[in-house]
Amino acid sequence: MKTKWELSRFAILRKDDFFEIVSPSGGLYQLDREMVQKLLELHNQKPLKIFSEIEQFAIDEFLITETEKEIKDPFQIDRVLENLDRKNLKILTLCDLSLLITRNCNYQCRGCSVSARPIAFKPSKVDWKKIISDGASFGAINLGITGGEPILPQQIDFVCELVAWARNLGYRKVVIATNGCYLPKYINQLQEAGATRFSVSYHGSAEYAHEYTGNRNAKRYSESAIEAILGSNAYLTINCVVTRKNFDQLDSIVAEILPLIENHPHAYLRFSPLISVGDAKENSEYQLTRDDYILLFAKIANWKAKFDRLVRLTCDEECFADDPMLCDAGLTYAIVNEQGIVSACDLLETILPVSNLKTSFLEAWNNSRLWKDYREITPINQQCVRCGEQNRKFCFGRCKALSYLRHGSLLMNKKPKEGRCLE
Repeated sequence: MKTKWELSRFAILRKDDFFEIVSPSGGLYQLDREMVQKLLELHNQKPLKIFSEIEQFAIDEFLITETEKEIKDPFQIDRVLENLDRKNLKILTLCDLSLLITRNCNYQCRGCSVSARPIAFKPSKVDWKKIISDGASFGAINLGITGGEPILPQQIDFVCELVAWARNLGYRKVVIATNGCYLPKYINQLQEAGATRFSVSYHGSAEYAHEYTGNRNAKRYSESAIEAILGSNAYLTINCVVTRKNFDQLDSIVAEILPLIENHPHAYLRFSPLISVGDAKENSEYQLTRDDYILLFAKIANWKAKFDRLVRLTCDEECFADDPMLCDAGLTYAIVNEQGIVSACDLLETILPVSNLKTSFLEAWNNSRLWKDYREITPINQQCVRCGEQNRKFCFGRCKALSYLRHGSLLMNKKPKEGRCLE
């Protein structure tokens, strides 16, 4: 049984005289232009009146049900339909665009994936508004703004400009990732600009938060930020990086946070395992062991069963799916850092950059040679599919970033004899 996926997790790739509709569940459909157009136009038709093969395709891929025959908007349909006639575009869809606008930060987290520092502030020279506009032309509806710490006093007005710019271009969701320090001061300004969700870091006890972030008030700042968001109409993600040193606090974190958010319809607690990139590579004492990973997955599975939407794991769609899945990197997701380097994944933005913005984001997204590897359709191999659940999840066979970091390949599609297999 396939996992139910939103259409936003599909990509439309142009081939010579047809299109490929790529499903994260490994599905691949080849459709001509008329069929693709009909598929997209499903969003504007109730009840559906379409060719039977398209309707069956939509039903098979869980885009609609036989009873409802109704689809939720995945991206800006009009923009994608316009691009069907642009022969120079190789990939037509982009759902999520993330902007790493600065590496400045008032914290120095031991596991910071981007090695942020409290350095003399220098605004980025990247034309962020142009990138946001380019993303909209591919149909993007979700924008993430991150760092470093994006909500710094020196650039809060500019961040609000970017948020308003994106919302005016049709982005439905604008997420600000923050350590929470300045959020209570600026939340009204950001919401007035159009920010819809805030992702706030939360680390555990005050002592551990001080040790991990270098800021003695980190826990208090996180709590104040969470309180400010819950007092508004914004959506909330509480993000906890899981390390070896706060692993024994996870149960108490759940017990502390869930009563705060259980009645909020758009809030959840997300756990993110520490990955050995950026500063985390230099702090081995924080790295999780294999047994830690296995226990973490078991904990998350139990919490998800008990609390449903309130507890998540980063990329939990891939980790908890029954079938081999492809991640969104390079298909419907891209990230641009403060130097204008484009990549398909946050974890690989410095390790495996795809291209530099010498011309435009459209050119980078469309023509860079490395995108081909990210857009490979092959799912993880059959050995991985047959492997025990704990090993398969620990291997992160569905995660291109971890596959590359551990094995030098974006895909878990090599034979076990090559040393990639726990079995």
